[in-house]
Amino acid sequence: MQIFILGFSLMLCISSSRLNAMCDDSQNPKPCAVTEIVEQGSFKDLINREKVFLITDLEGLQRVQDKDQFTDFDFSKYRIHQIPENIFLGFERLTFLDLSSNQLMLSSKMFVGLSNLKKLLLDSNGITDVPIEVLKGLKNIKELSLSHNAIVVFPNSAFECYEARNIEVLHLNHNEIQKFDYDTLVWALTSLKILDMSNNKLKEVNGKKLIDHPCLKFLDIRHNITQEKDVQGNETSMVLKYTGPDFRSLTIVDKDPH
Repeated sequence: MQIFILGFSLMLCISSSRLNAMCDDSQNPKPCAVTEIVEQGSFKDLINREKVFLITDLEGLQRVQDKDQFTDFDFSKYRIHQIPENIFLGFERLTFLDLSSNQLMLSSKMFVGLSNLKKLLLDSNGITDVPIEVLKGLKNIKELSLSHNAIVVFPNSAFECYEARNIEVLHLNHNEIQKFDYDTLVWALTSLKILDMSNNKLKEVNGKKLIDHPCLKFLDIRHNITQEKDVQGNETSMVLKYTGPDFRSLTIVDKDPH
C-alpha cells in the first residue's frame, strides 16, 4: 500500500483526532474532495482502504519544498475539475502523473513545468475536446492515455505541437471518434509505435494511408460499431471495415481471437 505525501517537509503528519475534526462525520470519515480543498485552502486527508493519503490543495503544490524529490503523482479519483495555471512548475523530476477518474477540464499549457514527464493518464474524465498546446512543455512524453472519455473528433490540433513527436504509445480507446486523421498520425505523431483505437465509432480504416508511418507497429481497431439507419429508417449496426495491405511491420488487430 503506497502512501503519497505531498510536501513532507511542510509537516503534514496529521493525527487521527485532527483528521476527524477535518471531515464531516468523525465516526465515519468520508473522503474530502479536492474541490473542497481548493475552496478552503487547507490541508485535508483522504481515507482509502483504511490508509491515510495526505494531500494538500493543488495551489499548495507551489509552496511545497524539495520539489525535485518527487517522481510520481497519483491524483486519480480526487474529483479534480480544474488545474491552476503553472501549478507544476518546479516538479522537473516528475515522470508519472495519473489524473484519471476525475471530471477534469483540459486547457492549453496546463502541464508546463513537467519537462521530464514520460507517462500521463487522463482516462475517465468525460473529456470531449483536447485543446491545442495541451501538451506544451512535455518534452519527454512517451505515453499518453485518453481512454474512456467522450472524444468525438480525432484530436489532431493537440498533436500539432513539437512535443507530440515524442509520443510512442497513445490510448484513445473507448471514445466516440468517428474518423481517422491520417495526416496527423503520419506527419505529427512520428514516433508512435502503439495506437489503441478500439471501442470507438470508426467506420473504416485505410491501411494504404498508414504505409508512410515510420514507426507504427501495433494498431488496435476492435469493437468499432456505429448505429446507422437504412433507407427504410431501421437502425442497423455497422462494423468497421479495414481495407488495404497486410503489413509485415505493422500488426492490425480488428477482430477478437476465436
